[in-house]
Amino acid sequence: MLRTLALIALTLAASSAMAAPIVVNCDAGQSLNRTLSRLDTHTPTTVWVKGTCTEYVQVTGFDGLTLKGFPGATLVWPSAAPANNLFTYLLLISASRSVTIDGLRFQAPSDASVVGVGQGSLDVRLRNLT
Repeated sequence: MLRTLALIALTLAASSAMAAPIVVNCDAGQSLNRTLSRLDTHTPTTVWVKGTCTEYVQVTGFDGLTLKGFPGATLVWPSAAPANNLFTYLLLISASRSVTIDGLRFQAPSDASVVGVGQGSLDVRLRNLT
């Protein structure tokens, strides 16, 4: 019985663990997409964005992701068309839940679709965006 309770407590502690915050500095050549592709999508994580990121960003299959911008953090519409014609958003959130986007600026053409949320995403929070 004691062994079972200890195993349950350990399992609960591991499942509620949160990854250490990560900083992506696009001004230093880092990529937000590359960083996101390496994360465990089931571990709640905060990713801090610094500088100007010129890329189409895709958030897919995450459970508990926060993208938080340092002052001046900006996502810029790339001059090249996306490789996937279905990807027409500067920031696309799909099949994800408990996602917060906070403190980012977006630069895109006036006729562009900047943020897209779909494919069953739930509990998506957009805060302090410009």
